[in-house]
Amino acid sequence: GSGYVGREGDSGKIASNVNTVLSQLREKNERLRVLESSAENLQGYRSQANELKLSYDNLLVVSELGQQIISSLKLDDIASRLYETLNTMMDATMLEVGIVEDTTETLHISLSIDRNVTRPPYSVPLRVQSTFSGWVVNHGKEVFLNDAAKNYTRYLSEFDSTFANGQLPQSIMCVPMFTKDTIAGVLTVASHRPNAYTNYQLDMGKSLALYVAVALDNANEYHKLDNELKDIKNSERQLIQYKHIT
Repeated sequence: GSGYVGREGDSGKIASNVNTVLSQLREKNERLRVLESSAENLQGYRSQANELKLSYDNLLVVSELGQQIISSLKLDDIASRLYETLNTMMDATMLEVGIVEDTTETLHISLSIDRNVTRPPYSVPLRVQSTFSGWVVNHGKEVFLNDAAKNYTRYLSEFDSTFANGQLPQSIMCVPMFTKDTIAGVLTVASHRPNAYTNYQLDMGKSLALYVAVALDNANEYHKLDNELKDIKNSERQLIQYKHIT
């Protein structure tokens, strides 16, 4: 009978060993799960850090570009720089800057670039609401579309073909440019790809629009001062001529 007891004792040991090994495996699995979860979290933190870094870099670029826009009195001088830089941050295949002209009740599109080709300036009437930029001026709010062909009727009953040479872009952001609580113009960025923009890119567009608005305001003030100086000089000339006559 002693052999039997030994065998029973062996099987008991084996069972105990199996339980120990299973327990160790469970612990390893648990540690592995925790590690995998940590790795996922770390990946998440990494991607968040990358996004934050990208946001920070883009904000620096917007700020630097904004300062250049403000220091330039002519938008034409910085048009290509604005277009190139904007395209490093988002798909801005199409870029337009429109300036409100109260006397003629039009929006003068002074800058228009589509697929690297600069188009001649043109004007759109503000009374007839057939353009996105016109809608922005009339409503004081932005237009934000990521599937324009499907959703443009949110803003317009019909699409004006003067915009984008008759081709409706897929994604559109039109942002108002405010100066002293009035809308001075509209910055339009568009892409021929659907779902090209996020709210983050809309915020960048708004930031740039602020800089362009300040630049336009500065240019207007400069031209006013320039005209006043010319008037003073003309008056001085007339006074000198009058003195010579008398």
